[in-house]
Amino acid sequence: MPRVLLIVPAPSSLEAPVMSPSRTVRAATPISRLLALVCLLLSGVGLSAAVVSDTFTGGAAGQDLTTRMGEVGATWTKNTTGGTGSVALSGTGSAYGTGSSVLLASGVPPTPNYTVSAQVVNLGGTMTTIGVCGRYSATQMTGYILRINGATSRVELWQMVNNFPTQLGSTTATITLPAVGSSKLLELQMVGSTITGSYDGTPYFNLTNTVIALTGQAGIRSATTGAATTGLHVDAFTVSGIAPQTPTVTPIANQTINEDAATGALAFTTSANGQVFSASSSNAALVAPSGLVLGGTGTSRTLTVTPQPNQNGTATITVTVSDGGSPALTTTTSFVLTVTPVNDRPSFVAGSLITRTDTAGAQTIANWATSPVTGPSNESTQTVSYLCSGFDASLFSVAPAISPSGTLTFTPAAGKIGTTTVSVQIQDNGGTANGGVNTSVAQPLSITIQDSVWASLPPRTIYLIATETDYPTATTNVNATDKETTSYAYQWYPGTTQIARKTTTLPVVTATNGPGTATTLVETYDIVGRPQWIQDGDGYVHYRAYDAFTGATTVSVDDVNTATADADITVPAPFTTPTTSTNPVAGGTHLKTRVQGCRPRSAGLPGLEHHDQHPDRPNPAGARGLGPRLPRSPDHDRHAHAGHRRADRPGGDQRGAEFTPRTARRQRPGSVRRHLRRPQRRDLQRDHRDPGHPAGLRGPTGGGQRRL
Repeated sequence: MPRVLLIVPAPSSLEAPVMSPSRTVRAATPISRLLALVCLLLSGVGLSAAVVSDTFTGGAAGQDLTTRMGEVGATWTKNTTGGTGSVALSGTGSAYGTGSSVLLASGVPPTPNYTVSAQVVNLGGTMTTIGVCGRYSATQMTGYILRINGATSRVELWQMVNNFPTQLGSTTATITLPAVGSSKLLELQMVGSTITGSYDGTPYFNLTNTVIALTGQAGIRSATTGAATTGLHVDAFTVSGIAPQTPTVTPIANQTINEDAATGALAFTTSANGQVFSASSSNAALVAPSGLVLGGTGTSRTLTVTPQPNQNGTATITVTVSDGGSPALTTTTSFVLTVTPVNDRPSFVAGSLITRTDTAGAQTIANWATSPVTGPSNESTQTVSYLCSGFDASLFSVAPAISPSGTLTFTPAAGKIGTTTVSVQIQDNGGTANGGVNTSVAQPLSITIQDSVWASLPPRTIYLIATETDYPTATTNVNATDKETTSYAYQWYPGTTQIARKTTTLPVVTATNGPGTATTLVETYDIVGRPQWIQDGDGYVHYRAYDAFTGATTVSVDDVNTATADADITVPAPFTTPTTSTNPVAGGTHLKTRVQGCRPRSAGLPGLEHHDQHPDRPNPAGARGLGPRLPRSPDHDRHAHAGHRRADRPGGDQRGAEFTPRTARRQRPGSVRRHLRRPQRRDLQRDHRDPGHPAGLRGPTGGGQRRL
């Protein structure tokens, strides 16, 4: 802390001491006044010559300070709003307050950075409150006050703004008052926005405050009424400008970060006279001025550097600290920022979905992938390729691939149909170092392979009317809670309106007319609507295979034994042969018929010959009777008995599917009796509708259904 060097001459050689009851008083001789002036003009380290000084010698006790001339520039004036009191001379080389007042020494220091100090003298008796002030307005009660409160033995720092006081810093800084007849130094130092208050060489306050302007005068602040011979007085009042000093700043280490990242807050410290801070970059393309953000307060500061997006390289970052003077004294510190390249994610625009037939051959679709972007302009020289994954490889004899120019190629596999989704990504050669990304977000390519026969047929529509049909048992109450419900569940071939599987669940029929459980029929179809697997209402399973060209039946298996290995069939889930635990008569006779040499009965479309055997399936050609009869089984007559039910019975009984023979050797007397009861169940179900049929009827209106 700056100090004023006071040189006090020996009393024996310069003056005759005059003793008072409370303190030693110097005689106001010309020699002593000259020596005191010399002492105050001398300065310590960091201080320039005193611009104002007054030792309050001369004058009579009680004389108002404003009526005399001090040693150096100490013409005193009252602040008009400082109070009604004043400051008076003791007559023995000190001054005391005569009430609340602020007396300002003439002139404004040439620099905003200066120190106001005074010796606080204790004359005993009632303790008063007195101190010094700085940066004070001559017309307003605005400035800083550092004072000694004799009543509480505390040193206090106040900020006054338009006569409104605010105490700064600690409010409990208890001190030891000077002994009676002695003094201690009170010092207020203002350097920029840093305010320091010291007493007896100890700094009690060191804070940053920007409320008060960096201009104004220095003076004495009195808060109580004292006396010439008692209380706290001030002596050796001095205002010293602080010699300009260059601020200091700690260095910042070189930094290395990845592209599109920031440095975070880089800490550095500066001296107390550092008031103005700035930062600059040698490479504005990499680090723009907006990317340099200073933070912190007081002597603890930070700098955060955020480079421009998608930029890399090096830049020298310079931090400049100024004392805020004119001319300003500045210091700088610099560091090198290195931004490491990071590969940016590429992108492209995907094309539309693709539909081809299984016999279409090699396919080439130019510009399926367009607008490839490898990243920002500094990555424009990168090369790209396309990745295709996640698809059903069984649909292709040559897998889908996309050339760097965006051309899609693939070859469908003959006889394979379905829809698959290819996950397509573009990849550049920028790598993945430092967290880079060299592949794009995956985009879907949907490829549908259709059956060539299906694709050659005219357009058709399969109408899904409902998934559930309710039948109230009481005609007078359509909302009856005991209503019967038939429900339908459908599975479709992907990308088509062709049903692949239909599951029909009939209502629960009481034990009087049936087994007392819901009956389920399951039917599966090929891509052109021909039935392949059928599970009838009793659970028996039947199978049909067709000629690929004529559509005629080539293999038929009635009452399939799903546990028997058969090279001609592969049983899909959930078909299983019923056992005696589920049916009175176990299934599994596996009546198999091979048909060779079939030819169309008429000039109908190939593949449609079997539609007239299934009145519950829509005919793609729009009419029935285009195909041949199904070949009769050699054992047909042997099995045409009461246990063989037909699907064209009145009312369209869904428990009797199209292919449901039962051998005579497996009949049980109980089974015959059970069949005799079934007409009652058929009567209950006569009006059932099938929502899978456009006409809504389960069976044909006439003609019946051909049987084996």
